[in-house]
Amino acid sequence: MRDGDQAAAFEAVESKTELNNLADKATSHLAKRLVAYEPNRLAAFKLETDFIENMKRVHALTRRIARVVFVEGPINEGPINEGPMVEEANVAGPVAAYRADEHAGGTA
Repeated sequence: MRDGDQAAAFEAVESKTELNNLADKATSHLAKRLVAYEPNRLAAFKLETDFIENMKRVHALTRRIARVVFVEGPINEGPINEGPMVEEANVAGPVAAYRADEHAGGTA
């Protein structure tokens, strides 16, 4: 995304469902392990579920950055505190247009 690759940014924006499915599978697996007899299973369960939640947070932030890249282009131009802030409501239009173009067989 640093290079302003809109395809990579779009992929990141669209990855929410896939990540949630993986997180659900991991959480289900952890729940099954919770009933097994292991002396430290509760501590391990808490640590592992916290890790999953933190990865979901990182993913959400990555998606927000990807939306900005998708709309604005590369983000490595100038200091980090310069440039317009793009709110999520303003991003839906370009993402939807890219989706429509992609399904029509075009490229952005």
